Amino acid sequence: MSTLIGYFALAYAISWAIWAPLWLPVLGVAMPPVLSMPILHALGSFGPALAALVVTGADEGVPGIKRLLHRLVSIARQKRLALVALFGPFVLLAIALVLQPALAGSSADFAALLVNPGFPGVTGVFLFLLYLVTFGLGEEMGWRGYALPQLENRWSPFLATLALTAGWALWHWPLFLYWPGFTGLGLGGAIGWLVSLWFGAMILTWLHDKTGGSLLVVVLFHTAINTVFANANPADFAPMAVGVMVTLIGIAAAVALLLRPNPASADILKARPER
Repeated sequence: MSTLIGYFALAYAISWAIWAPLWLPVLGVAMPPVLSMPILHALGSFGPALAALVVTGADEGVPGIKRLLHRLVSIARQKRLALVALFGPFVLLAIALVLQPALAGSSADFAALLVNPGFPGVTGVFLFLLYLVTFGLGEEMGWRGYALPQLENRWSPFLATLALTAGWALWHWPLFLYWPGFTGLGLGGAIGWLVSLWFGAMILTWLHDKTGGSLLVVVLFHTAINTVFANANPADFAPMAVGVMVTLIGIAAAVALLLRPNPASADILKARPER
């Protein structure tokens, strides 16, 4: 367990240090302007991945790092889930757009879709690619690449996901000080975000274990869901409707994990118990 705690501490330290020029000034600590907010924010996403490489290298050496990197390009089983992970969130968005006139009484604001105000000028496919190489890869190589298998070595997939969600949520806290979309959430919004993070984590665990520990699949899903939720109009019906649908899917994934107490990926991942 000490190695796992060290992993989370290192992931936090790397990301929070990179983000420091963005969140420390909000607390009254003067910081020189080094890079723009979008660049620093994106670079901070690599904290979990870098921590995973460091801890894996220290614990397992080069063979462990090779196994970790191999999972980024391989799928041990259920290969069709890669398509579900990639296109599923966009199918949900399409359903929301079709239902919007009937349920919301308004037309969709298509100009606001797939737009993150924090990354001005980066929209659509380019936003997807940005998320893919930053938060998709940078986060999942750590959270599902290193932390989840270690937690599943000790607990059931359901409990492991609960623990991982807590660590994952804490990693985000500086964003509530500076990043658009987080700064205005308030207590109720933050609780809603935490619940959605938990349900998303359940889906990611289910995808990870069903594919034999594939990081490729969880990176694709993480990237796609981030892209779908990106919207310049926070009050728009579409992302809220997608959020409801993802929650329902997350509940189903949570039930599936509860009914399967043993991690299906343990043998394939060859993850060792903590020393």
